[in-house]
Amino acid sequence: MEKVVEVEIRYSDKDIKQALSYLILQLNMFWICLISCPIIVVGIFLYGLIYGFSNNTNGLIISFLVLSVIIYIVYYYLPISRYLDFYRKRNGGTYIFSSKQIESIGKEVQSIFNWSVFKKAYDIPTAFLLADENEFLYIFPKNLFENSKDILTMQQLISENIENYKWIR
Repeated sequence: MEKVVEVEIRYSDKDIKQALSYLILQLNMFWICLISCPIIVVGIFLYGLIYGFSNNTNGLIISFLVLSVIIYIVYYYLPISRYLDFYRKRNGGTYIFSSKQIESIGKEVQSIFNWSVFKKAYDIPTAFLLADENEFLYIFPKNLFENSKDILTMQQLISENIENYKWIR
């Protein structure tokens, strides 16, 4: 008997933000960069309080504050914004996952994907994320699956068809 999961996907901003934030913070260890710069700024500020502020101290504080903002914008805010724009335009649709392929049936576009298109897959608490050869992420929120059996079947389909499959908790 062939395994098949059919899911009606209606993307919400919350689902997309949750999935991407979790992936960025957990997998890429982005949070280390995000907190490192402010910690350095506090350290430089304390050094300035103890030993006196100089032009170098002020310059370092400003540099690391600017660096913090740039890192946040480039590696967190912009990627999430781009995915939100993409998924808002897409409007979801019905996805049928089988052992052979993934069929996408939308209002305007219908597509069939072979599993071989996807090079990586991530199973996070709130969603399944499939990455194609261009590292683009296809997001399938778990709260839209009808039941836990469909989620288990989806996990089996992914593990059978995508070699680089990671469970991230």
